Amino acid sequence: LPPDDASVDAVTCAFGVLHLAEPLRFFTEAHRVLTPQGSIAFSVWDVPSADTGMRIVTDAIAEHGAPVRHAHALRRGPHRRDARAARLCCAVLSMHYTDTRLRFGAQVELPGGDDIPSFFHFADADAATTALAAAGFDASTVKVQRMTLHAQLADADALFRMFAEGTARTRATLDGQTAERRAAIRAAMRAAVEANFGAEGPTVPFAAVVVSAACS
Repeated sequence: LPPDDASVDAVTCAFGVLHLAEPLRFFTEAHRVLTPQGSIAFSVWDVPSADTGMRIVTDAIAEHGAPVRHAHALRRGPHRRDARAARLCCAVLSMHYTDTRLRFGAQVELPGGDDIPSFFHFADADAATTALAAAGFDASTVKVQRMTLHAQLADADALFRMFAEGTARTRATLDGQTAERRAAIRAAMRAAVEANFGAEGPTVPFAAVVVSAACS
């Protein structure tokens, strides 16, 4: 980070940690530039629960898409709260399929190499606390707040367009699909949005997590 050592009071990052090539280094750098009384806060997407936009995406890719590589990520990523979601998010979020119907081999490789944390890694309180403590933050001050955000979409197809054009990991996964798989994913997402939230101007919920900690 550009600031000098101990020169700022707060560092924030909105849904950006997992877009960084070295997310753990971000925490270390944040601690370096913060004053002793400083704090960090960052947001990440939560493990997808039923009837959320993220679950629609992961369901569609799990059903119709080719999985990504980096099988190690599931072993490292903590997903204790929703085992089914952990399986489904493999499709798009640098994990490994465990569902038997999806054992056709990884075909789409995400950028970033083998050290990418799994997509929902920092949504887990233990994982977030471990990473922040390793960077120098006070583990006893770590707070994890879960919330629901809502995306107001123009139409039922807008959820696919949002992920295909405005994201990083999911876009890379979608870009790696064949035309037939991509079309099937798109159709499945559109149908799920229509079924759960309506066809015109649907409001789709997304589960998110805000993590914060203090230097001391």
